[in-house]
Amino acid sequence: LPTVRALTSIVESPLHLDLQIVLVETVPILASYLRQNHRTLKMNTLSCLRSMIKLYSKHFNKTILKTILVELPSLINEND
Repeated sequence: LPTVRALTSIVESPLHLDLQIVLVETVPILASYLRQNHRTLKMNTLSCLRSMIKLYSKHFNKTILKTILVELPSLINEND
């Protein structure tokens, strides 16, 4: 959880670091966190992924996006 928060801070940093190399390796790991039963971890992971997509969308290819999208249906239930 602290790592996800730290990564979110780096992604949202006003320095706008080049994270292209990190994204390719990090997104699948973050997507796997969406399968965990820890609600806080899921919420922080979603926040991190949202920031990554918002700020670095040009570096996301179909494969990376599919990795995220595959995990999303399990997060939605009838009450949503």
